[in-house]
Amino acid sequence: VGYCQGMNFVAGLILKYLKSEAEAFGAFCVLMGDRNYRELFLPHMRFLHLRMSQLEQATPPEIAARLRDCQITAALYAPQWFLSCFANEMPTTFSARIIDALLQAPPDVTASEVLMKVALRVLIKLQPRICGGSASSGENFEFVLKSVRQVPKSWGAAELRALLSAAFLDSLPFRITRELVPPPPLQHMTTTSAASATTTARSPVQQRSHSMGNAAAALAPGRGISQRGAKQAAAAATTTTPYSLLDSDVMERLLGSKK
Repeated sequence: VGYCQGMNFVAGLILKYLKSEAEAFGAFCVLMGDRNYRELFLPHMRFLHLRMSQLEQATPPEIAARLRDCQITAALYAPQWFLSCFANEMPTTFSARIIDALLQAPPDVTASEVLMKVALRVLIKLQPRICGGSASSGENFEFVLKSVRQVPKSWGAAELRALLSAAFLDSLPFRITRELVPPPPLQHMTTTSAASATTTARSPVQQRSHSMGNAAAALAPGRGISQRGAKQAAAAATTTTPYSLLDSDVMERLLGSKK
């Protein structure tokens, strides 16, 4: 895919918590490859448009009708959510929890699936503001769009945590299929960085997911993890239950539903 606008939010957030560039690159490869996040950045954004269309189809009827009346399409808010993993519009801890869940998710879970579930939960939580106005007008367009883009930024940590816990357990009314176009070979890497990346992000899904389980252990929003702390978290992740920002019972139900 190469670099695309929006990737910097995700890459920078991962690097913020993992510190090591090699680990951050490996985690980014898991998201792009194993979780198929790369489909949203493919040329002409064809899969981004597809996912936005599916988001509109899955939106509850009352909310969807109100957005249509105000002439607000998913293209006015969803790209900022999807292409930055919500980091551009929401607190970084919110995005970090999504990345954390993706790194530890079963192999059949895709980034688009999780991002759409979260987007739907955001819209549902905003329903009182979206549907609370009168007939459509220019003022209502501005009010509704501002509500969708700005109000979630004011939600507290408890509200965001509950939203994500509910979103991760939701089911979509359609199946997300994977993009089958193979990724291009890595280019413009020095011998040293290529060796580090190969060690950190192995090609088999199982090996890479296992190694990045240690990286996910360090993805704890709100914590300043030292190098020593990251090593301790990595060691613990190999012998105990992988670290998760989700409530333990929610994670158990999520993993159980995928078996």
